[in-house]
Amino acid sequence: MERRPCIVLARPMNQADPVFARGRGRELFALALGQMLDQGLFSEAVFALPGDVPDALARRIAGWGFDLVRGAEAPQVRVLEAMDALGCASCAVLTPYACLVDRAGLDLACGLVASGADAAHASGVMPAREFLVLTRRAAGALSGIDNGALPPGMFPARLRSLGLRVEPVSGLEAPAERFAWGTYFAGKNALIPPDILAAFYEQTEPAEWFERGSFGRMLGPVCGLSGLDEISEALERCGDDGGGTLASQVNFLRSIGPHMPQGGRFLEIGGSRVPLLAMLLMNRFKSGVSVEPIVYSEQGVRAASGLCRALSLHAPGLIPIDAARTARPGFEPEVRPCTVEELGLEEASVDFCCSKVVLEHVRDVDSLSRELFRVLGPGAVMVHRIDFRDHGRANEPVYINFDFLKYSKEQWRERQEETNAWRVNDFVSLWQDLGFRVEVLERSQRRAPPSFLHPSWAAYSEDDLYCYDALIKAVKPA
Repeated sequence: MERRPCIVLARPMNQADPVFARGRGRELFALALGQMLDQGLFSEAVFALPGDVPDALARRIAGWGFDLVRGAEAPQVRVLEAMDALGCASCAVLTPYACLVDRAGLDLACGLVASGADAAHASGVMPAREFLVLTRRAAGALSGIDNGALPPGMFPARLRSLGLRVEPVSGLEAPAERFAWGTYFAGKNALIPPDILAAFYEQTEPAEWFERGSFGRMLGPVCGLSGLDEISEALERCGDDGGGTLASQVNFLRSIGPHMPQGGRFLEIGGSRVPLLAMLLMNRFKSGVSVEPIVYSEQGVRAASGLCRALSLHAPGLIPIDAARTARPGFEPEVRPCTVEELGLEEASVDFCCSKVVLEHVRDVDSLSRELFRVLGPGAVMVHRIDFRDHGRANEPVYINFDFLKYSKEQWRERQEETNAWRVNDFVSLWQDLGFRVEVLERSQRRAPPSFLHPSWAAYSEDDLYCYDALIKAVKPA
C-alpha cells in the first residue's frame, strides 16, 4: 500500500468536543478513523493538537492508539508541524466532523496531488465528508499565515489566494442529501446527531461506510424523503446545488414556528434571491409580503415556488409545516424588490415580522425599527435572528471572530463595512425604548477578543460583546 498519512486537526477543550461524540455507547470518530485505517483510506493517522489542550483529554485520545503531535495554536501551523513529525511529502487533513469521508473522492484527490496539484479537497459537501489533501509546499504556505488561527474550512480558499493550484473534487453527494442533512439532522451545527450516525454504522456494513450514496439511502426511512432526484433537481433550479443556503431558511422556520400567530399577514425582511421561507409561511398566514432590495430575482421566486411543491410531494418530513397550500399555484406571497420603508405599508397592518441574518447589515437600525413599530398591529410579534460576528472578507466562510471591536461604531461605519457592529443589547435597548416587550430567545457566545479592544466598548459586558448569534423576539403591546 502506498503511504497515505492523515492529520486530524482538533482542539478539544472539554468532554463536549465533537472528537468525543458518543452514540450508543461508542466514540464515533475514533470508530470511523479506525475503519478508515483498516480499509486503507489512510496508512497512518496522527492528531495535531495545540499545546493548551488539557492533558487529560490528550491522554484520552492517545488511549485510542493514535499518535499525538502537540504544537501551535493556529491550525495552519500545526499541519506543517505534523508533517515534519511524520516525515511525509503530502498528507490528508481531516477534522473530527469528518466521519463519512468519500473513498472514491479521496482517491481522486490523492491522484490530483500526485499529478502536480498543490492541494485537492472535497467541494460542496457537508462537514462529515470534508477532507483536504495537500503537499508540503502548500502546508508551508499555510504556516506562513500569521494573522491568527485559520479554520481548516478556509484552507482551500486561502491557498488559492496565495497562487497555489488547488483542485476541487465535486459531485460527492446529491444536493438533496446536503439539504436533508442541513434541515433534518444538523440545523446550524456541523455534527450529525450521534445517535443517527451510530445507527448508520450499526445498520451498514463497514465496507460501505465510505461509499458514495450509502448515507443517502438511509435518508428515506429516517426523514421521509421519497424523491432524492426530484429534490436535487428543484435545488439546482434554485441555484443552491449544495442545498445549504435553503436548508438554513427551513431551520429558521423551525425556530420561529412556536412564536408565530395563526392567520393574518406576515412581513419578511430580506427574503433572499430564493424566498423559500416566504413560500412556506403562506401555509400559516392568509397573506404576506417579502422584501428583498439587493438580490431580488423573478427566476428565484419561481424556483422557490417549485421547491416548495417538490418538498410537499417528496419530502414532507424535512419541513416543519404542512406545505400543501403553496404546493398549488396561486397561493404565493407577494415578493417586492424594495426596503420596508419603501413598501409603504398601512399602519398596524402586519401581524408577524421576521428576518434571518439581515439586521446586522442595516445601516439605519433606528429608522427601520420605528417603521416596524408603526406597521405592526397591537399584539403583533417580530422575531429576528442576527449574526453578530465579523463577516470577514468577501467570498470566504464566516467564522467566529470579533475583529471589528478594534474600532468604534463610528469608525466602523466610516469604513463602509458589511455589518453595522450593533451588539445584542443595542437591539434590545432600542426596541424596549420604542415600546416593544423584548425577549432574547436564544443566544450563543464565545469569548474571542480582538488584538485590541477600542475603549468605546468598555461599558459593554463580555456576554454582549462576544455574543455571535441571537434570536430576539419583540411584541408590540395590545
